[in-house]
Amino acid sequence: MTTLKAWFKDNVEAEITYRQYINHSKRHLLALVFQNEKGSAIGTNYGNQYAIFSKGRLRKKAGAKVKGVPFDNTAKFKIKMKDGILETHRDGYLAAKTKYKPKTFPRGQIGFIWGGSQSGTIGSLTITGELDHKKMKAEMKKKRKKSRRR
Repeated sequence: MTTLKAWFKDNVEAEITYRQYINHSKRHLLALVFQNEKGSAIGTNYGNQYAIFSKGRLRKKAGAKVKGVPFDNTAKFKIKMKDGILETHRDGYLAAKTKYKPKTFPRGQIGFIWGGSQSGTIGSLTITGELDHKKMKAEMKKKRKKSRRR
């Protein structure tokens, strides 16, 4: 699992273009997520299924059965989060829609979770959203204090 350092408010869209380099297996997991400060994340697994994670581990999945990406092909996965509604998209089509508690995800980081000996690359990432400047300023202050102590 990895997340970007930028913090966004609960009004964000993120889309990736993914290329698969092995044959798909039902054990594979590739999630585009929005993770809060406590390590809980909500997002999409392969674009057509929504999933909930806790500290990088899959806790719940729902929606359509995962549709893999064929060997040496690409697909686009997208999440849209706003006002307690998560939409997951696959190749430009709405795949799933669910509600979440906005109080649980008032801000978060965009990230990725891989599992099951996944092999592929993310060719592009596009994020459109509202940055949480207060949170980012606080994180920069923490980092500065740590670097001064060394």
